Order: sequence, then structure tokens, then C-alpha cells
Amino acid sequence: MKYILAFVMFISAVFAQISPPGIYITFPVIGNILRQGSSYNITWQANDLPPELTIDSIALRNGSATSLGFAIQNILTEPIPASYLTYNWTVPEYLFPDTNYALSFFDSEGITTYSGFFTIA
Repeated sequence: MKYILAFVMFISAVFAQISPPGIYITFPVIGNILRQGSSYNITWQANDLPPELTIDSIALRNGSATSLGFAIQNILTEPIPASYLTYNWTVPEYLFPDTNYALSFFDSEGITTYSGFFTIA
């Protein structure tokens, strides 16, 4: 029994190190294609965050990894709790089709989180 408890504690410690506290964007990610005029649920995981933490802005970025500009400064109309884990967004039809789009989340603690690059077509 002692060994089982020690093993469970070891596994828990390993998984705690794999997912440090923070926001992790789960959609869209690398390889996803979003269509102009279509609605999508932007999703994320929130690991070990304070319950009052909010996402103050979600920006649509465009460009290379070393030179990301703003395609849209903020798609939110108001801050949302990080615990919501999803936000429905309609991709504007005026956006230029490209493979170098990313999202950046800015939270109430001043931390910015980026998605991987995805495509808008």
C-alpha cells in the first residue's frame, strides 16, 4: 500500500510539472483553417489560476513569429473570466486570407499567451 501511495504521489508531481499554471489556447492551433464569415469557439485550458482572473483582450495577430502585427486589436466586447474556457467568434469577411494568423490573450495579471499559427481562408 505504501508503494502505491508513493507511486501516485510521484505521478502527480510529474503531471504538475508538465502543466504549469497558465492559460493554454487549444483552438485554433497549428493546422486549423478558419473560414471568413464562419463562427468558431475559441477554446483554452486554465491551469491553477485564481478564480478572479479575467481575459481582458483577445487580439488577432498576423505576420511572422518575429514581427506580429495586429489584424484586430481586441475581438472581445468586455473582459471575460478565464474560467469560461471558450469564446464564440465570427471571423470577419474583410480579413485577408493568410496562413500566418495567431491569437494573443492578455489577462488581468498582465500576462500574454499566444496561440500557434493558423490559417484564415
